[in-house]
Amino acid sequence: MLDLEDIIYFESLNKNIKIRTQEKFYYTKYPLSYFEQKLPDDYFCRIHRSFIVNLMKIEGFRKKINYTYDISLKNIPDIIPASKSKIKWIKEKLQY
Repeated sequence: MLDLEDIIYFESLNKNIKIRTQEKFYYTKYPLSYFEQKLPDDYFCRIHRSFIVNLMKIEGFRKKINYTYDISLKNIPDIIPASKSKIKWIKEKLQY
């Protein structure tokens, strides 16, 4: 069983979900919407149609030329996309 604080993000990959932790990847067949309903809103947010991220693991944001955003994460090299509609909410929540 995974601790929620160990999870960095969930990524939808076709019919599988990749769960990223600091040390390891886990895979499951549950849809991303299942996790979106079960996870606490205070810590997790669906930032893109394919990603749910642990808000406490966000390091920063980068605006791209086409007005979309990438999110960098603490202690891992992964960069994940974020929808423009979620960025304002995330920045307010994290007080950026």
